[in-house]
Amino acid sequence: MKTKQVHFDDVNTDFLLFDRYSFANNTNKAEIEKMKHILFAAIRRELTPRQQQCVTEHFLKDKTQREVAKELGLDESTVSRHLTVAKRKLKNIASYF
Repeated sequence: MKTKQVHFDDVNTDFLLFDRYSFANNTNKAEIEKMKHILFAAIRRELTPRQQQCVTEHFLKDKTQREVAKELGLDESTVSRHLTVAKRKLKNIASYF
């Protein structure tokens, strides 16, 4: 099975990261925009391409770790490790803001 690598850019970031969540009732639009910008930049700059793929498939496309592993041709434990490291990196970056 071929997989399509997703690249985060200005065009698809909002769709990939936030369109499935509704912020309509939130009045903190500036804070949300800041959070989106920081998260987008962190994913692009701090995660490896494989970590980006795992994060995209698991969290944004709601696939299980087993499905992600099968699709990417990896062991399930490898996907779990990529997700753990990615979450740790993003959490550390978010702690500064």
